[in-house]
Amino acid sequence: MPPLRSRAATALCSALLTGCIPGRARPADAEPPPVYTRSDTAALFAPGVISTGDVFASSFTPDGRTVYFTKATSDRSAMQILQSRWSNGAWASPTRAPFSTGTRQMDPHVSPNGKQLYFTAPRQRDATSADPGGDWDTWVVRLAGGDPAQAERLPSLANSSENEMYPSITIDSTIFFGVRKRSTGAASGAVAPGAIAYMHRKVRTTPVLVPLLEIINPSNPYITPDGRVLIVAATAKDGRGRADLFVVRRGGDGRWSIPRNLGREVNTDDVEFCPSLSPDGRYLFFSRVRYDGDRVLGNDIYVVPVESVPVLRDALGQR
Repeated sequence: MPPLRSRAATALCSALLTGCIPGRARPADAEPPPVYTRSDTAALFAPGVISTGDVFASSFTPDGRTVYFTKATSDRSAMQILQSRWSNGAWASPTRAPFSTGTRQMDPHVSPNGKQLYFTAPRQRDATSADPGGDWDTWVVRLAGGDPAQAERLPSLANSSENEMYPSITIDSTIFFGVRKRSTGAASGAVAPGAIAYMHRKVRTTPVLVPLLEIINPSNPYITPDGRVLIVAATAKDGRGRADLFVVRRGGDGRWSIPRNLGREVNTDDVEFCPSLSPDGRYLFFSRVRYDGDRVLGNDIYVVPVESVPVLRDALGQR
């Protein structure tokens, strides 16, 4: 006769989990949670399905079961936003998002409540960088309570004649974005100066610049939903490579801390960019451009548990 504990466990399994009975379907609400990674170190996210050597910039719906990301040609002349759903224990083959209708759109960011998705596209959706209206702007589409195919460009206070890129928004509708000057005859390969700005989505005020000291050309801001922690891509004297990820905290007095390099757990001698966190805040997603000398090998999305990145874990206050 099996021990009492074993018999009780068997009875509980039979009574509550029909999936424990061979041949009986698993209840819909027993769908396993998404698996982002099984590694304790930075690893490719969904290799061969999502990470295919030509993708970057990911963002998830609040339930963590739908991911949006950018897929691009090697010269970035064409970019589209794809989506994939966690289903039957795996990430489904990506499909084009319904609002991704222009030639170039990138940098999806789902709002914390899941009702809107922000992204980057030219002011004129099919314009090239050299065309009038070809500067990058911030757009928004309603995922709930609206037509998911109808995107709207944010007002002029949030979009200037410069490039606004990589939007990220807090619970109280404060939107952060990177600002980069348009190229005006700069030498080939030169990087235009960059900065990080923020403004309240529903209040008509001029954007405010984030004072980020000791780093150069910050871009790709990800702000946590509570507005307390900012992760950015930038270069610095103590950087590990072409571009690294840094974390900044905002204190109770509103002041921003000195950016801290996320360290070797994330940064390499390649380019790390486009940071974001999973909805539960337990996983860091980022993109990496891999190089062989000066030759680009490709770009993919990576994921690493926050607990494996001490600098980020401390900034987020996780134990």
